[in-house]
Amino acid sequence: MVFTLFLSLISFSQNIVYIGTKAYPATETRSFLKKGQYASYSYNSTLEVTFAKRVNGGCIMLSTGGVFSEDQSIGGTILIYLSNGETFSLSTRLHKDFADEKTTVVYALSSIQIQKLKLYDISKIRYYIISFGGKSGYTAENRYNKSYKPGVYDQGVYRTSEDVASLFD
Repeated sequence: MVFTLFLSLISFSQNIVYIGTKAYPATETRSFLKKGQYASYSYNSTLEVTFAKRVNGGCIMLSTGGVFSEDQSIGGTILIYLSNGETFSLSTRLHKDFADEKTTVVYALSSIQIQKLKLYDISKIRYYIISFGGKSGYTAENRYNKSYKPGVYDQGVYRTSEDVASLFD
């Protein structure tokens, strides 16, 4: 009987993200590899992508390492490239944070953007690190290394459309 209760708790657990002091249901975090990188364990090689559901819509949380001060952050317009060839931009930044040499931002998603994300996987995300009056552009691709063998790259792709559909349905 204890085993059944424990199994039920595991089955219904879900991911949560905190934006300030508020908690929101979220997808699992996916680590997209930056262009030119082949292992997620390499320093500063990923862009972490998480979707969250808010009362009045949704948002996407993006995090990356390799920043050394709170004056550096992901900023500007974010471009989302979908697997069907469509592109849309995000410009409404809801929140930003800096901790442990990692910058995290949250951008609002419109209902139209959520509907597109439910149908098509993200193929890549173009973003900028704003620092000291300048900006550097990066591209994170929806791919990860399925192999943990040194020197072997076995590409996997996240099914972001399934993640978003399960969160928003």
